[in-house]
Amino acid sequence: MRIIIKFILKNIKEKKLRTLLITISVAASCALFFASNGISESYKSSYITMIRSSIGNSDIIISANQKSPSKFLKPDAAKGFQDRTDYVIGMMNGAGSYAVNKDESINVVLRGIAYEDLEKINPVILKEEFSIKPFEGNKLIISEKMADKYFLKAGEKIKLKIGENNQVFTIAGVAKGTSYFKTEQNDMVAVAPKSTLEEFNSAKGKATAIYVKAKDLNDKQPLIKELKEVYKNYDVEEAINEKELDQDLQMVRTSFTMMLAIVLIMSMFIIYTAFKVIIMERMPVIGTFRSIGATKKMTNIVLVAESVIYGLIGSIIGDFLGIGILYVVGVLMNPYKKYITPTLEFKTSALFTAFLFGVLVSFISAIVPIARVSKVPVKDIVLNKVESAKKKKYWKLMLAIILLAYSLLGPMNSPKNQTIAMIINLTAVFSVMISVVLIIPYINTVFVKIFTSVYSIIFGNEGILAAKNLRDNKSLLNNISLLSIGISALFMINVVSLSMNKEVSKAYAAWNCDVAVFPRVDITTENTEDVRKISTVEGVTDVGPIRTKYNVEVNIDNVPNNKIMVIDSIDSRKFKDFINVDFPDSVKGIPENFDGDRNIMITSILKSRFNVKIGDALILKTDNGDRSYTVAAIFSTLMENGNYAFIPEKYMKSDFKVKNYDKIFVKTSKDSDAVKNSLNDKFKGKRYVINTLKHMEEDNAKSNESMMKQLTAFPFVSIIIGGFGVINNFIISFIERRRAFAVLASIGMSKRQSIKILFIEALSVGLIGGIMGVAAGFVTTVIVPYVMKAMELPLNMHYSYSLFGMCFILGIGITMAASIAPALKSSKLNIIEAVKYE
Repeated sequence: MRIIIKFILKNIKEKKLRTLLITISVAASCALFFASNGISESYKSSYITMIRSSIGNSDIIISANQKSPSKFLKPDAAKGFQDRTDYVIGMMNGAGSYAVNKDESINVVLRGIAYEDLEKINPVILKEEFSIKPFEGNKLIISEKMADKYFLKAGEKIKLKIGENNQVFTIAGVAKGTSYFKTEQNDMVAVAPKSTLEEFNSAKGKATAIYVKAKDLNDKQPLIKELKEVYKNYDVEEAINEKELDQDLQMVRTSFTMMLAIVLIMSMFIIYTAFKVIIMERMPVIGTFRSIGATKKMTNIVLVAESVIYGLIGSIIGDFLGIGILYVVGVLMNPYKKYITPTLEFKTSALFTAFLFGVLVSFISAIVPIARVSKVPVKDIVLNKVESAKKKKYWKLMLAIILLAYSLLGPMNSPKNQTIAMIINLTAVFSVMISVVLIIPYINTVFVKIFTSVYSIIFGNEGILAAKNLRDNKSLLNNISLLSIGISALFMINVVSLSMNKEVSKAYAAWNCDVAVFPRVDITTENTEDVRKISTVEGVTDVGPIRTKYNVEVNIDNVPNNKIMVIDSIDSRKFKDFINVDFPDSVKGIPENFDGDRNIMITSILKSRFNVKIGDALILKTDNGDRSYTVAAIFSTLMENGNYAFIPEKYMKSDFKVKNYDKIFVKTSKDSDAVKNSLNDKFKGKRYVINTLKHMEEDNAKSNESMMKQLTAFPFVSIIIGGFGVINNFIISFIERRRAFAVLASIGMSKRQSIKILFIEALSVGLIGGIMGVAAGFVTTVIVPYVMKAMELPLNMHYSYSLFGMCFILGIGITMAASIAPALKSSKLNIIEAVKYE
């Protein structure tokens, strides 16, 4: 046994290229498995950290909504649950503005809280302080960031405009960038005594929000239910709804899972083919061992042990590589990094799981060729007669066709159940890759016939010989498979990236305005006066105020997601001026009698989800109870991810009690940025988010681009792995045919001609791999819209001619570069030694 193990370790050491190839394949699978599982957790952690900066360590938040009798509420009722809570803290939030100079003013977000409560819920770390205790009167705590930016320090006076009045505060503390200051951006965040803000708002003993921390997390949901009974006209919600957060991150997980699937198939294919070569080379030695007493079980164990050794080495490298990938994608490319400083976080158990996954990949990939050799009689092994003449296995062609049919038909007919639909869609992507590998030998036969005719004209006899060399050459067929998988992944990602950019532009076209104004505070009275002020700003030509209700529940059976995310209402006379959605040809736009009754216009996505048509009724749960709304029109848009509807304005006010405008669309005759700046000046001290539609679209496009950059790394990894595999297979192909090349050389073929043949073979493999890669990529892009639809994120595919060309050139470029190594070997071929080679 010791001799056999020494022999295997010696081979691992000597076959450096093959060892490198297998370990890289295992490492890539292990690393991407670790990273793909860790990225969503990293994003989730960053998001929770960002939210915690505003809500501290609280579990439940109670706040006013648009049906509340007042924007202020009393914490007394919540304090009745003291035996089940660690704290009940009332906070008085407010807003103001700070005039930096006569030309610049910034918004100030005020957090009114007692100092002892601040230390419980979200403690600050003070760098400087000046008579901070007792924390009462006109005192402020500001961040070190803002103090440095505006040359402020503890003990200085600062004047803030709150409402219509100017208030002078003393900076009692300068804090480090933690607590409420962690996500501070352009607006200044300032902590003030709660009693002071209560006095400004004439709301002594009241709060704008109540924060509750449960003693027992298992008691959180029952506590929320009971608090809802006490605060009937207010929102009582979980501080962080992890279930909804997981749903929001589903796209990230699904995208990385798809990419992992492609890389995994390629890695397993490389390891499988590498082990076939290993076993082919070891046959004489295995025969010798078997002939002197080694059992099938023993030789199998040794080969399995070799695969495990490769797995162990590759997995160790893969864990370190996975940490690196997670750092790049989860920290450097984190979508929340402009709000917080992301940190690299992972569990040791995740590294161990990824390690086991890598070992398992190596083992499973090698087990098939190992199982095959165990069935070969000792006599055949000794005589090296393992490979027998085989007939074409047409069952593989039939299986490829079945898998391809499933890939196309399965997603088209997937059920509405999101989990089942996602499983069908992801297995469809797997099926595409497997069907491509199975069908390539048959496609290759067709290409050989085409190339034989074409090459005879272009390249002469060398071209004919090169074309015929492609027939049943497993190493070259493996190269075509590797190229096809890698190029298909690259094609798919680039198509999806292009499509997202184009669809984002189309989505923002739904809002037909130049500037959008969004209130950032709860406004319990109708803000018509602000709309009037906006209309008087120079450069504003028209204003379209919109009332909005979020997450409206539909009373409907057998629909898991029965909520409409956004329902808007706008004066129907202004609808066509400010809303630009696509209606079917039979419908010109908003129906004429739309305001006459409880009507609703929904997107095609909602039509499909609720299985309704024009004229059907949807029962909406409103603040006045269930109300029946008739589907008056169906439209298409990607705004709000297609989870969007419109109802008449009067019913938004009467049924949903929405008093204020949630967004105000503005059309301009001047430069939109100039109007935006004028509006910011107009509303100093009022917390409005004002932005141009152009900038909103650009920001969204950048966010999507950042996401796609993360995914693009995966296909490039598969291309790199595939490149190593292609080089290996070209060398193996040359070694296998070394005697044949020597025979041809002995009858007059020059070294130049043999090199020419190798380069023509490489060109052929690149052409076929490029064509099959684009074809496979195209099929996967047919599946992607169904994957997105299952996540309720509609996406139409857009293609670029240049992308097709790039994939062909890439395929040819990889194979031509990979053929250099066998070409160099061919130029140094010793005819006598090669003729004797077996």
